[in-house]
Amino acid sequence: MSVNLHHITIFLDWLHDAIGALDRGQSLPEAPLIDPGDAMGWIRAIQNLHTRWRMSEDKRSGAEAEVTKLEGQLERLMKELESLPRETTQAQSTCEDMQDALTSSQILLGKLSDMGKERDRLQDELRSTTEVLLKKGAELNSLVSSLKQVTAVMQSTDPSLL
Repeated sequence: MSVNLHHITIFLDWLHDAIGALDRGQSLPEAPLIDPGDAMGWIRAIQNLHTRWRMSEDKRSGAEAEVTKLEGQLERLMKELESLPRETTQAQSTCEDMQDALTSSQILLGKLSDMGKERDRLQDELRSTTEVLLKKGAELNSLVSSLKQVTAVMQSTDPSLL
């Protein structure tokens, strides 16, 4: 063991200052100027442990921040998930309403189609009736013309017939 009482005393003073600094949340004090040996190895080992602890503390803080962020995302997603059944129910209701409206529209379309067919039939019947009436009107005109001729002939032969 290459440690003398003087090095142990310096190490203990440094250790006391180091513990005080750690309690206050500060960095470790600078290593004392002593010859390399067991006491200096102890100081370097404590400094290395402290450095690794700081790095792990930084990683832990980063991990905690990431966990907090992920928890926030999870909470938001859970709220969205909770609203999905309600939105699904609303969408189903809207779909059913649209299906009912489609069915009503199809029924109305069928009725309109039937009415269109009936209109076309009535239009054809009206044309046919119009043609018959026009023929009858032409025949009546011809009959009236003939009656006028007969009346004219009768008047010319016997004016007292009228």
